[in-house]
Amino acid sequence: MEEPSKSPSHSQAPSNGQTDNTKLFSVLAYIPFLWLIGLLADRKNPTVVFHVNQGIILTICSAVLNIAVGILGSILVFLLPILVVLTSLVTIVVSLVEVSFLVIGIINAVNGAEKPLPFIGRLFVVVK
Repeated sequence: MEEPSKSPSHSQAPSNGQTDNTKLFSVLAYIPFLWLIGLLADRKNPTVVFHVNQGIILTICSAVLNIAVGILGSILVFLLPILVVLTSLVTIVVSLVEVSFLVIGIINAVNGAEKPLPFIGRLFVVVK
């Protein structure tokens, strides 16, 4: 009877020096509020902390932008109801930009790159 061939253990650290969970925590960091998982689980890993910071910045900027668009849209629609179309278009554009930044961040995390998000990535550092 033949012994099954032994495959490499999945518990070994990848050759690039990252732990198995680094990519997972880095990717989750860009999904709103899931950055908490990486922050709580692997706070000492500089790669995870970088992506958690980017995710927090993205979450804060998205929230502020959505609130601003909502307030502006309410004011414009109150003044001139026909502007509901314009506010809807602005909301769609804001959503597309947010999703684009999320995808850029996830691609950087998967590739192991520590590149800041365009325009907002260097605004501030939350976790040191």
